Amino acid sequence: MIEKMHEHKTKAKIKRADSAELKGITTNKLRRSLTEKCSEMPASF
Repeated sequence: MIEKMHEHKTKAKIKRADSAELKGITTNKLRRSLTEKCSEMPASF
């Protein structure tokens, strides 16, 4: 019983880590595209 609980917790931790990683990747992509757009824009705005 205790082992199963522990297993479930570790799986949840892994899932949380995965989602955090995905969030990081998406924010990085968004930031990159934003900086690209800003660099393309003329500096007078």
